[in-house]
Amino acid sequence: MALIDVRDETFKQKISAEKSIKNKIFVHKYSGYDDAPFYMTGDILMQPKGGVSVEDILTKNEIDAENVSKTDIGVIVRLKDWSKLLSKANAIYESEMVDWCHPDFIANIEKNTNDQYFPYQYYLKNTGQSGGTAGIDINAEAAWTISTGAGIRVAVIDDGVEAHDDLPGRVLNGYTPRNPNGNNNNGGNGRPYPAIINPHNGLDVGHGQACAGIIAASHNTMYTAGVAPGVQIIPANIFYGGESASDIAAAIEYAWNPNKGNADVISNSWSYSAPVDAITRQIDNAINQGRLRNGARRGCVVVFASGNSGGGVSYPASLSNVIAVGAVNKNGTVWNYSCRGYELDVVAPSGNAGKNMGDVYTLDRMGNYGYESGNYTWRFGGTSAAAPQVSAIAALVLSVNPNLTNQQVVNAITKSADRYPYSNNEYGYGLVNALGAIGMAYLNNVSLTGPDRPYPYTSVSYSASNIPSGVTFNNWAITPSTYVASGATSSNLNVTFNNPGTYILKARFRTPGGVVIESFPKTVNVPDVTPFITADVSGRANEGSSVRFIVYNSHPTGMYQWVVNGIPAANTSNVFDTTVTFGSGSTMVVECRVYVNRVWSAWSAPYTIQKY
Repeated sequence: MALIDVRDETFKQKISAEKSIKNKIFVHKYSGYDDAPFYMTGDILMQPKGGVSVEDILTKNEIDAENVSKTDIGVIVRLKDWSKLLSKANAIYESEMVDWCHPDFIANIEKNTNDQYFPYQYYLKNTGQSGGTAGIDINAEAAWTISTGAGIRVAVIDDGVEAHDDLPGRVLNGYTPRNPNGNNNNGGNGRPYPAIINPHNGLDVGHGQACAGIIAASHNTMYTAGVAPGVQIIPANIFYGGESASDIAAAIEYAWNPNKGNADVISNSWSYSAPVDAITRQIDNAINQGRLRNGARRGCVVVFASGNSGGGVSYPASLSNVIAVGAVNKNGTVWNYSCRGYELDVVAPSGNAGKNMGDVYTLDRMGNYGYESGNYTWRFGGTSAAAPQVSAIAALVLSVNPNLTNQQVVNAITKSADRYPYSNNEYGYGLVNALGAIGMAYLNNVSLTGPDRPYPYTSVSYSASNIPSGVTFNNWAITPSTYVASGATSSNLNVTFNNPGTYILKARFRTPGGVVIESFPKTVNVPDVTPFITADVSGRANEGSSVRFIVYNSHPTGMYQWVVNGIPAANTSNVFDTTVTFGSGSTMVVECRVYVNRVWSAWSAPYTIQKY
């Protein structure tokens, strides 16, 4: 739903015609916005520009306010006379004293999906249900306001995927290496085999269907919601029976080959007992030669589950050019079973591993043919459930920007992940963030320019360029927040870093739909300029001798203050060194500090010379 344009004359006339009664909410319908009712609150929301005070805005625009609140989302101004709501909001907007301004209102909020079991899909939206921790999810809902993955093809290499009423028309013909000439009824075309089984006979033929459901289940009123409900699924069945390494390699080749599966993304929730050159080569080919997008081979994104043995990352997930996915529980703690190591890239929420031990809701084979005697299951889990989430995020990313290469998609997923304060070996780059990855894809060409290694206490400038049309600048984000920022107007920023350390700088933008997305981060390393000093003698000197002291780790444009035994030093030859004559005392203690941009650094550690 679009926000109200307070400059719209038709809308202004409609609301002006309403009778203003204090403490009564306006109710009206405006057909220009889908005939939906808006409920005015009497408040104006605004964000003053940097350096502009709220008081100046109210005074210049003759705002008679009943109450003013400064909040984390902006300034909220309650008017005494509600009949002036739109005219005053418009005046503030036109004053150019604010980044944005509009009336506050209540409107209908529509869910992105009404799927029956969506409330239980904590990996999509964790509200703390079933003992989870709110926010430990992949941030999917916000991502769906931008893309659902339409136009992207995801290959699911597993034990087969078949037609499902929650995947209408989106399961394409695929490939079964051990039954290349078969049909849908006997396990050909990447379908499950046996085609009809009883769920109680011990055969688990539904793993691929569950993975496909996590990726692509439609958003409707049926069953579960997929992460990328607009994609097409290309199934490859490598569990038909008796597969050799060459069969597995053939399945991967089918998936990536532009003349066969032509997949954008290849999702794999399986591992192999040992590295095999034929399999590795086809994965390399998928990444380097796969998927023709806009006339160029930009490469498939290949995703693998890290494995459920609790040891090191399994093969092929251990390959450096694939995305290896581990699993965390609904509280954000890595599962004991989740394989880990330096090869791990990211994690996603999942349930316990083992047959019927998980709590991930997803699709099952139709009827009595899969894990359950229905069309969905609620007991999936393991890294097998984590990897499809990342595959689907890759699809969302490519749907936003199909010109991205494999590596650019990997960068968007890893650099947008919510980092954990733990070892990379357990969490990789962190918990995947669907909206964050899409945002970076959307803003892939945005360039953040400015110094990579500024000195502390020195004002430096950064700017964002190559901003795509249709998005507007929102704000800058710097973490950690030990800095002083000013001039953060539009795409330019002036900032002074107060402390040494590593900072992450991002520019934030707002999509036409009102969703805030972030650029790729820029890493800024602020050096430690706390000085330290050395002397040309080793700890002792004779009375009357000259000792030269030199300062290091200092700001090149600073002024220096030398102090000897608490007294400013004499005979300083330049700011970087000083020569001092050892007097009659038994010791000489020398210190130094640097003066930069009207701020003194910390003192160096004292350097002590003893008399012989």
